[in-house]
This record gives sequence, structure tokens and C-alpha cells, in this order.
Amino acid sequence: MNKKALTEADIRTKFITLKNPHDPDDGPGDVDHLLPEYEKLLTQIAATRGQLKAQLMEALTR
Repeated sequence: MNKKALTEADIRTKFITLKNPHDPDDGPGDVDHLLPEYEKLLTQIAATRGQLKAQLMEALTR
């Protein structure tokens, strides 16, 4: 039985999610910028959840 040995290029094409070791790690980002964005998203999620609950209650009461 002859199995082909995987080269590093083969591995990188098969496992696209491998992190490039030569890229510097940027870290999580600027907290002062990310926190307001996160809070805005939480507000949007709460509004969407409220709309979905209202639609569900309307559908269930018909």
C-alpha cells in the first residue's frame, strides 16, 4: 500500500483555516471602539427579539 506523503502546501490547501504563522496577531481590537458597537448590536438584537415575540403572540392568538 503506497500512501502519498502530504507536503506543507497540500496541508495548507486542505486546511484553509490554518493561521499564517508570519502574520502578526492584532489582538482583540480597540475596546473603546468595540464596546459601543457591541452595545448597539445588543440593542438591535433585543428589538428584533421583541418583534419576533409580538409576531408569535399575534400568530398564536388567531
